[in-house]
Amino acid sequence: MNKDERGPMPAARGLTGVRQEVKYLLPASRGAALLAQLPQYIPAKLYDGQAHSFRASSYLDTDDMELCRTALVRGSQCVKLRVKEYYHNDEGRPTSDGMCHFEVKARCGAMVEKSRFKVKRLEVCAILAGKPKSGGDAAQRAEIHAFEEVRQGRALHPVLVAHYRRHTFQSKDSRTRITLDDQVTFHVPPQDLFTPAFALTAREVLAPPLCVEASWILEIKCLGLVPEWTSELLEGVAEVDFSKFSFGVQSLARCGLLPGAVPS
Repeated sequence: MNKDERGPMPAARGLTGVRQEVKYLLPASRGAALLAQLPQYIPAKLYDGQAHSFRASSYLDTDDMELCRTALVRGSQCVKLRVKEYYHNDEGRPTSDGMCHFEVKARCGAMVEKSRFKVKRLEVCAILAGKPKSGGDAAQRAEIHAFEEVRQGRALHPVLVAHYRRHTFQSKDSRTRITLDDQVTFHVPPQDLFTPAFALTAREVLAPPLCVEASWILEIKCLGLVPEWTSELLEGVAEVDFSKFSFGVQSLARCGLLPGAVPS
């Protein structure tokens, strides 16, 4: 699917919309050190009162694996559809609010368009099968429209899960967000992942990983220029063109799980 075929996306609404996004891969020691330094420059953004949460991004595709094949050719410069879940491990027990986010994300250079809407986990299977989400205010309807414009009425299914721990920092004016991801693993999802058989996409319910990204993934997301103070913190570290989706798709191809595809 060409980028100009996917239809309109809603105008920017804060950091969900159109933004600049730059990425870095850091050795574990450098990532941990940066995590300790960041609160001096930008406040932590808590999730349910906690400094970090676990995330599961279930990437979606059609039966012909069109989006995956495009990612093999274009790398990070592609369109992706996903269902994202957030959860905590409370004394070793995964807990969530039972909600998921459907997302469309498209990248061109360092610029990203992102649109998303929230649903109950119990609604996910019906939406994947082709039943559009309805209701909501005008802003939510625009987000739903963006998703439906990309999928064009076709049924979708999860093809890849990226699982990771995330720490988030956000400026008081909400124009800059910095995220640090570690414990990043990639998995083939269970066929019935979004049925009542699974309460959420915790690492414990996933098969052993196809691949692991040992580095910490740093993302700086901005409406405008990247803050100057990040240059000092990241001295000696080069930006990278990295996408969890394309990285995981490469692994699918190498493992023969993307028939006919040749990994680069």
